[in-house]
Amino acid sequence: MKNKRLLRGILVLVVVLAVLSVYKLALSPVIIEGVVGHRAVEGIKGNTHSTILVSTATTNLNSEVLVLDKDYEVFFPEKGDVFINKSLEDKMKTKYDKIRYFVSVRVSSRDPVNGIEKGWCNSYSIDRSEFNKVQVWEQGKI
Repeated sequence: MKNKRLLRGILVLVVVLAVLSVYKLALSPVIIEGVVGHRAVEGIKGNTHSTILVSTATTNLNSEVLVLDKDYEVFFPEKGDVFINKSLEDKMKTKYDKIRYFVSVRVSSRDPVNGIEKGWCNSYSIDRSEFNKVQVWEQGKI
């Protein structure tokens, strides 16, 4: 009787560990690597989504910054890197309920979660700190 209880307890422990391992693998974030083609910032107010800015690749390996919300033109260069600090994000949040950050990446390895093959482009929603780590034309990880 005691051996059956011990065996049953070990079996339950093995099953629980197996289930936790599967969940950990399924819920682990996928790290995407590739060349960044575009970066964008979006403001959301109610049901309205507005593009605040887009940083795009130019043919001479630079980036061009298109500020579509003129309230923020003074904060960004016409060319080059875009960085958004916490105070600028807070300023944007006075106009918008939520700020979202996006990058488009030509992936250098397969993205199985989104069904993207090596060499394809996909857009990803990322947080501000990740947005600030990657620049247009750079090889990056998100």
